[in-house]
Amino acid sequence: MSNEISGGYKFSVRGQDYILEYTWDAIAQINDKYADGHSLTNPNHLADIMTIGLQEHHEGLTQATVKKFKLPIVKAVEHVTKALNIAYFGEPDKSESGAENPQSGAIPEL
Repeated sequence: MSNEISGGYKFSVRGQDYILEYTWDAIAQINDKYADGHSLTNPNHLADIMTIGLQEHHEGLTQATVKKFKLPIVKAVEHVTKALNIAYFGEPDKSESGAENPQSGAIPEL
């Protein structure tokens, strides 16, 4: 569920809305922190990368708070991937039918 806020991706956890937004600074922070590599299937890496993406709109959230969301790993990876796609490729285009066109290409390595 894309958000009306350009560059952000909105998702809900137990009725609370959150916006993931990977600004240039957030992406640089991830790249600096994980220069030797990361894995979105590692719960600590995933929670940290989500926390970095949430800071633009939800100041003070911690990695521990994100872990308490208790999202399934695959769902959390999906949210991060969609937010990163928006950061790298922009908002998805709408076709004439109103359906979203899929993004082309893969997300560059962080």
